[in-house]
Amino acid sequence: MDGVTYTYTVDDFIAAQRLHAWQSYVSVKGLRALLILWAIYFGLAMLLTNLWPVSHPAILAVATGAVTIAVAAGITGVNALLTPRRSRRLYQQQRALHEPFELRWSGESFELSSGSGSGRHPWNHFVKAVEDRHSLMLYQSDLLYNLVPKRVVDETSLASMRAALHGAGVPLRSRR
Repeated sequence: MDGVTYTYTVDDFIAAQRLHAWQSYVSVKGLRALLILWAIYFGLAMLLTNLWPVSHPAILAVATGAVTIAVAAGITGVNALLTPRRSRRLYQQQRALHEPFELRWSGESFELSSGSGSGRHPWNHFVKAVEDRHSLMLYQSDLLYNLVPKRVVDETSLASMRAALHGAGVPLRSRR
C-alpha cells in the first residue's frame, strides 16, 4: 500500500473549495438550475409583454438571454470573490485540518487518517472524482469529499489513484 503524510494548507482548502464550486456549476444539477432560471425569466418577460406590448419579439428574446447570462455571471463572480475569504475562515475554524494526515491507497481502497479520526473507503464507494492542477477530490456524495492536494503526491501516485477509480467505475472529471 502506497502512502504519504502531509498537513493541509489554507491554499489547499481554497483550491478545493473553488474546484467544488466549479464542479457544481457544470454538473447536470447546476445546468438544470440555470435552465429553470432562464425559464422563470422568460415567463416573466412573456407576462410583461402581455402587460406592455413589445413591437419586436427579438428584443424580448435578447433581453431574456442577456438577463440570464448576467445573473449566472453575477453568481459565479460573487462566489469567485467570496470563496477565498470564506475558505480561510472555515480553515481556521476547523482545527482537524491543521493536524498531520496520513494518506494510504492501494488498488482496493483509499485510507485517510489523522489524530481526529480515520476512514477506509473501497474505491467503488466514491460516486465521482474531480481534479484540477491543484487537487484531486474524491466524492462520497454530492457534498462530502476527500481532498488529495496534488502537491503531496507524485504523478505516478496520481496515475495509480486514477487507475483505481477507473477500475471501480468512478467517473473522473478533469478541469485543467
